[in-house]
Amino acid sequence: MSVEVVCGKCGERIALMKMLKPLRDVTSKHGGRCPHCGQRLSPSEFSLDAAGA
Repeated sequence: MSVEVVCGKCGERIALMKMLKPLRDVTSKHGGRCPHCGQRLSPSEFSLDAAGA
């Protein structure tokens, strides 16, 4: 199962993870902002939608 991290503002994928890791690690890679629209990403404000086969 893989996990997608998607921007809540523009809907673009920020990361695709094969293994779950702290969201802070994912957001810090892009300076805490969405690389597509520039929206500030907050690790405390997110939702999780997991779909597996």
